[in-house]
Amino acid sequence: DINGNGQYNKAFGTTGGRPEIGLLPRWSVRYLYTFDPGLLDAVLGNGEVSGHVPVHYRESDPNRFFDDLDSVDAFGRTLSVDARPTVRSTLQSGAASQDLMTYPGPISNNDWSVDLAHQGSFVYLPYLITGDWYFLEEMYLWAAYNVASSHPNSLNWGRHADWGRIHNQIRGEAWGLRNLAHAAFLAPDGSPEQRYFTQKLNNSLAVYEGEHNITDGAFYDPTPGSKWEWGRSVHAATDPNPLHFIAEGNSGLLQGLDASVVSAGESPWMFNFWHICMGHIKELGFAAAKLQETTAKNLLNQILHPDYNPFLVDNYRFPSRDLTGKYLTTWAQVRAGHQDSSDSSFTATYAISYAQIAKGAASFLGGLSDGSLSGDAAYAWMKANIPDQVLNDDPTWAFVPRSPVTPPPPGNAPPTAPEGFLFGQNQ
Repeated sequence: DINGNGQYNKAFGTTGGRPEIGLLPRWSVRYLYTFDPGLLDAVLGNGEVSGHVPVHYRESDPNRFFDDLDSVDAFGRTLSVDARPTVRSTLQSGAASQDLMTYPGPISNNDWSVDLAHQGSFVYLPYLITGDWYFLEEMYLWAAYNVASSHPNSLNWGRHADWGRIHNQIRGEAWGLRNLAHAAFLAPDGSPEQRYFTQKLNNSLAVYEGEHNITDGAFYDPTPGSKWEWGRSVHAATDPNPLHFIAEGNSGLLQGLDASVVSAGESPWMFNFWHICMGHIKELGFAAAKLQETTAKNLLNQILHPDYNPFLVDNYRFPSRDLTGKYLTTWAQVRAGHQDSSDSSFTATYAISYAQIAKGAASFLGGLSDGSLSGDAAYAWMKANIPDQVLNDDPTWAFVPRSPVTPPPPGNAPPTAPEGFLFGQNQ
């Protein structure tokens, strides 16, 4: 219905697992496994809900340019940080007066509360299925909203004005970058939107490469003022990070941790959202390979490092910094930072549990290694210790190892379902 919300929760920040939280929403994944026409109605209907969410900002000033080359008129296009370098899509604070948005009349959020940390994929699959212009435009609007969401300052928590670097909680960065990559991937070749969204995605990837001191990636440039160098010197403050923590952590995330040993913690399940999204962005063909492979070592070591306990991989928090504020440098230190590190089983293994999410993230470790530790072995351990059967009804996190696909059998042999799945089931 007009202004309806379908199966989406209007309050994005509501706690707990929800069907829209995932690389794709639960109804989309179920549809891809079954091709049930009733589920197609759900996929498209929930996609149409995107038009009711208050993320629809278009440029009305005829004297601005959409792109950094000042070659494409911004008028009528989605919000652009090249047209308005200090604009914010989330709130007005931080924007310079000349970049403030002015509204043509009364506005209402219609009870929606939008953020990046709980942002679903509204229209990616609907557009893949239909090619409908409406869904493409909605993808643009979500991506533009995300690019302009962070504070425009050039401090470590800002987006650096027209660079459009997405900065948020690590889960917000994961979902925000996923929706940005989807817009860049599906924008028609040669379109201004393809160039704009790809450029902004690359800007974020360059900053992350600098943050993680990746010198053999796609964006290495130690020149002062470059995106890589800004990520290294400002965002990372040149701190060594040998265990490849994806986010710095803070003192408010110490639940279950020993504050006499560590000063900051992080959320491993948010890291797993990142691993899945970054693996997906890499598979779409963007220059994320080195970043994904580097940060994935954190999960790989959680599972296989002899000084750590793999049953801690589904904990709500894990330690990231010592009492001096520096990143932890050994996995023995990380284990010692837990109040209790003796777990011998996973907390829960139902379909939307942290354990299943971690197993899904581990599927993207295929072919990777860190010294003698093998990503394939890490996934095999997760698969052996976390049941597949609970995913039959809800396969949102049922990723299979990211390795070459075995060719189908010759002739008319029936298809083989992925491990743990039954074709045609829709419950």
